[in-house]
Amino acid sequence: MGKRDAATRCLIYLTLVCIPASAQERVRVDLRGWGYKSPQSDASRFQTQLSYQIISVAPNGEVVVGFVTRDRTGLATRELPSLSLHVLRFAKDGKLLSQGSVPTQNWYANAVFYGSNNTLLIRAGTKLYLFSVNMEQLAEKELPPTPDSGMIDWIIRPLPDRDAFLLYHYRRADTSIALLRWSDLKPTKECAYNPYDELLSVSKRNLLSFRPGGAKDPLGRTAEVSEICGSSRFAYSWRGDATSAALLDDDSLILAGGRSSVSVVADGKVRWTDAFDRKSDVISSHVEVSADSQMIAIAVEKFAGGSQFLDISQKLKGVRIAVYQAKNGKKISESVVNPSPTDGFDYALSPNGDVLAIVSDGFVEILSLNKQSTDLESRPR
Repeated sequence: MGKRDAATRCLIYLTLVCIPASAQERVRVDLRGWGYKSPQSDASRFQTQLSYQIISVAPNGEVVVGFVTRDRTGLATRELPSLSLHVLRFAKDGKLLSQGSVPTQNWYANAVFYGSNNTLLIRAGTKLYLFSVNMEQLAEKELPPTPDSGMIDWIIRPLPDRDAFLLYHYRRADTSIALLRWSDLKPTKECAYNPYDELLSVSKRNLLSFRPGGAKDPLGRTAEVSEICGSSRFAYSWRGDATSAALLDDDSLILAGGRSSVSVVADGKVRWTDAFDRKSDVISSHVEVSADSQMIAIAVEKFAGGSQFLDISQKLKGVRIAVYQAKNGKKISESVVNPSPTDGFDYALSPNGDVLAIVSDGFVEILSLNKQSTDLESRPR
């Protein structure tokens, strides 16, 4: 082998070695190959505050994703609506493992969750299903719509171990919540909650209720943490900035939503804060937390243009996902969402915190995360 060949091989080797780990461990899947079509209606336009769970990650890194298509024409019935929720399961390397579909009456009132017992919890409009990972139906539960309304305001909050989930109907006329077993969709606890509270998050034993300050104190906000169907444990109040909160674990909170920074609060004090561009960046209220409470993922939405004087709203220019070590706020990854969402967007963190999955307008990205390193993929802000 000549000196030139040896030098070339050495250069190639060094180039491969120097590629960041995140670049080597990013998988991209185009869902159009499995029937995805962009919805052609005003109702399909991406709304930054509209978040439904359409992607989920298993402990082993497998990813399940859902999307809706119009599959039937003519007269639709409740038993056979015109829409279908397609559910696809992929390995970490993007290989399709299984697929199936269930009928649904709504473009957006759908959700998919990966359970710890190798099952899929699927919400399709007014139906809640339990399937095996190969789409064999195991259980079913009715989720009736709001009386005298087309709204289907059911909220699902999985517990970190994914052996149970919180289910409640977000409407003033029904103020009950239930804790259901994942294995058979049967309730283990049922109780009432304050109709003026918004249940935003659940941990192993507790739930978080959010309460705005109201007309007397419009900038005031309170997050109250209570045992699930039990007594209040503690509350944390603040003014302005963050418009939402989530539980990191049973005893600490994440403040996010409506502002350009994210904070973790423990023992009534801010443990750490990371700030983005105040002029353009807004952090979504959707926060992902790993089951061991060690990792956090947030969505940062970038806006541009607009005019308060002319009453012109800013335009969404892009979204990126930042992942942190929860204990110290070290950022280990920041990834730009591609394409920038216009129809559908969601993201999920694996229970182990080592896989991030993102879906945007029919494209899925699966990223393997190095939980111990910092700034695996820093992008310009």
